[in-house]
Amino acid sequence: MTETQAALYAAAVGVLSALVVGCMAGWVALRQVAKTAEAQRKQAAWQLRSEDYANFIRVMFRFRAAIGRAGRAPQMSADYANEVRTLYVDLANVTATLTMRIAADP
Repeated sequence: MTETQAALYAAAVGVLSALVVGCMAGWVALRQVAKTAEAQRKQAAWQLRSEDYANFIRVMFRFRAAIGRAGRAPQMSADYANEVRTLYVDLANVTATLTMRIAADP
């Protein structure tokens, strides 16, 4: 093997090594970008749904309080029965909203 061939082989090994290291660094960077994008997507989904969760809790507690008052009352008026029905409909609507799935980003 001549000195020129040895220098060419050494240069080829150096280039291949740099290429492998560069590809690994690029792969790691792409994985990190994918993880960051997934975290941002989850955060955005939570922000979209957080008001729905809070609304569900408010409506649920109002409905439970109305049912509790109805259980203690000896007789229920028609107005109060309508109020309980309205609260139940609100609760059903909010529950239906929460059970809808948000489509994931491709």
